[in-house]
Amino acid sequence: MNYLHELVGEEIKFTRELEDISLSSGDKKATFECELSTEGPTVNWTKDNSPLYTDSRIHIQSQGRTHRLIIEKPDSRDVGKYTATYNDNLSTTAALFVIGKMY
Repeated sequence: MNYLHELVGEEIKFTRELEDISLSSGDKKATFECELSTEGPTVNWTKDNSPLYTDSRIHIQSQGRTHRLIIEKPDSRDVGKYTATYNDNLSTTAALFVIGKMY
């Protein structure tokens, strides 16, 4: 809950939602990006309903109103639905597809 924004009665919403990403096997990174209507609030990220945290391949960034999830060296284990959630009741979801090599 962002107390300051609720005090002034400003409704927080996504002004840019996540978009599906299709990558080829071997692409260097995948970046999901969304934007909230105001600066300050943060979002929580999940993949297939499981929480995501920063590690050596997963980077979570917030800058102003923009929120990013960056996956370095994505592969088939990263395929799934990714969701950014604000305040447990506002969310946006998109899918990551990784297309393998054809032999």
